[in-house]
Amino acid sequence: PLAAAMVGKTIGRRIAENQVPVYVERFGNTIEDVFVTAADLKEELGEETFRHVSPGALGVYTYFERLAQGLRQLMCGSR
Repeated sequence: PLAAAMVGKTIGRRIAENQVPVYVERFGNTIEDVFVTAADLKEELGEETFRHVSPGALGVYTYFERLAQGLRQLMCGSR
């Protein structure tokens, strides 16, 4: 989770500076485009609250969502 927070923070800072790395640019140029779970979180929290969520927190949230999805798939396979 620490790496996810650091990567999220770094990518968020680069997006704010309009210096999006090439390997990230193919996904988009905004935080909502780059982080897969940003749209769901924005809908859940609301526009006003979402603006206060840091990119590092989005990175950690995305990491845990991916982990949860992997565990769901693993548990489906164990039935």
